[in-house]
Amino acid sequence: MEIANEKKIAGLVQFLRKGRTMTGRFRLPMLEEQAYEYLLAAYIMEVQLRYRRFIYNGFVEEQLKQVANCLTANTAKFGIVLCGGCGNGKTTMLKALQNLVRRLKILKPNLPPNTGHSSDNYYSFTIVNAMQIVQFRKTDYNKLCKLAEADMLGIDDIGTELAEVQDYGNFMYPIKELLAMQYDAQLFTVFTTNLEPKEIRQRYGDRIADRLNEMTTKVVYRNPTYRTENALWEKYKILVLHWNDLTKQPEIIEAVKRVEDRKEQEAEAKREVQARQDRYEGILDRFISEGHEQLQAFSLSSRIDFYEKETKAIYYGIMATATKSNIALRSPQGAKFAVERFLASMDWNGCGNYRRECVAHWTKLFATDEVVYTEPIIQNFLSFIDYMSCSADTYVSLGGSNGCADLLTNWDGTQKDGLGALPSKKWHGLVR
Repeated sequence: MEIANEKKIAGLVQFLRKGRTMTGRFRLPMLEEQAYEYLLAAYIMEVQLRYRRFIYNGFVEEQLKQVANCLTANTAKFGIVLCGGCGNGKTTMLKALQNLVRRLKILKPNLPPNTGHSSDNYYSFTIVNAMQIVQFRKTDYNKLCKLAEADMLGIDDIGTELAEVQDYGNFMYPIKELLAMQYDAQLFTVFTTNLEPKEIRQRYGDRIADRLNEMTTKVVYRNPTYRTENALWEKYKILVLHWNDLTKQPEIIEAVKRVEDRKEQEAEAKREVQARQDRYEGILDRFISEGHEQLQAFSLSSRIDFYEKETKAIYYGIMATATKSNIALRSPQGAKFAVERFLASMDWNGCGNYRRECVAHWTKLFATDEVVYTEPIIQNFLSFIDYMSCSADTYVSLGGSNGCADLLTNWDGTQKDGLGALPSKKWHGLVR
């Protein structure tokens, strides 16, 4: 549905916006891939500062990628919810982000020109625990309001606090109040919680849950806790010792050798397939090249007729072009496409424009009127190429009339017709 007087309405919007500025969305000043690298480094550092061993796995990779995307994507959202079980790295991610923002010194948007280097001009990241927010609400409401004005706010462990508190008979809902203020101010906020998304709605109600959906991107942590890491590490070391003992057994050594031999055989087979494909393409290219050479030689002469060698080379050059370009030669249209592709890659150096046009036209007549491309001929050509590609030593001149080009050898030693004789009407030259 179109807006009536759309131009007039747009003007009114601009009038009403005077004196008001849009809240800038916090974004890392880098591409998503670089943000991922910075976050990974900051995450590792936080783990090391706790004298723990960093474990890189698919869960960590996916979490870091999602957060990096949230921090660099062009979106209207201005927050992140890190949700999942206990001890799986949510708070570590929160602290890593805080340190990264501090070290990068990112300027706030919409600053006046020639702004100085005051710390107030850079983003800062404040982290507070959900239970502290409840305490602020009871003892110092101004602190709670000040938190709501933070450039970037991290709230750790929402859901662990009392949902409501009573003060002189009045019921208060600190987290709900702060979330509402963050939503209204549109300031970047990161939450961590052990609650599932549906549990957030149950605890804080539809209004807050809907606002969280609008303002944040959810990153769900599905990995198990890292707090059992030390016990698992000891078990791992024991398993390594058992494995080392096992690998010294003669049966295991022999089995490993057979596997390695099989892998090497498979790799060699793949290399041979690729080498054969390369030879196949190379032979086609040589057909095309020889066809070009013969046609160019003819174009630079004053003759009006092809030699037999030229006829063969051009014929096979067109067939090779069709094979490489996956063009069906059996139809007149296919033959036309093939010869046009063949001529397009020609080097006409030294040939005048008039002679070039004539030779090109006559070549098209030759390819479409004077010769035929039947299924047996095409299959014989492909068989020949396949035969030639079996070994790098099988190549002999393609355009000439010789044993390799004219004859193929069957498995039993008998010979069959190769590519020597052209299936065509008699070629009458360029004068028709």
